[in-house]
Amino acid sequence: MTYFLNFRAAGVGGAVIDPYLLEGDGATNPPTLSVVPWAQVPSVFAGRNILFATHGFNVHYAAGAKALGRLGEYLALPEPSLYVGLLWPGDAWLPVVDYPFEGDVAVDCGRRLAQFCNSWAAGAQSFSFASHSLGARFVLQAIMAINGRVDTACIAAGAINCD
Repeated sequence: MTYFLNFRAAGVGGAVIDPYLLEGDGATNPPTLSVVPWAQVPSVFAGRNILFATHGFNVHYAAGAKALGRLGEYLALPEPSLYVGLLWPGDAWLPVVDYPFEGDVAVDCGRRLAQFCNSWAAGAQSFSFASHSLGARFVLQAIMAINGRVDTACIAAGAINCD
């Protein structure tokens, strides 16, 4: 079973929403994920070393869940670590046209992730991040605002500015 934070209002494109926690098998087609009740969310993160991983630009909901679900299975992190895939709307029906605007979407998701961590995952031991491409803007924005201990950030082919 894998956990995911969903920031998406739609399967393709759509608005950014406040994240909610999902659990299940993202590698199935379509993903078989269910919402974790809010009352259980703090206990999922309590005392854990969290690794958040996210995709980059132009990845729709099902493809993101599948790829991130497979990565979580491959990593098979030992206790007390917890892998959580981040599903965000960095895509659109016309992917080339929307790229200039997706940086703002990534930054918005990062702010919302930090708020989630500060509110719902405050009991975690630490936070680490893995991202690809435009997902780097997402995680870097979160890192700047998370109150807890941030251990590591692994950014592959980061679509970020030099500053």
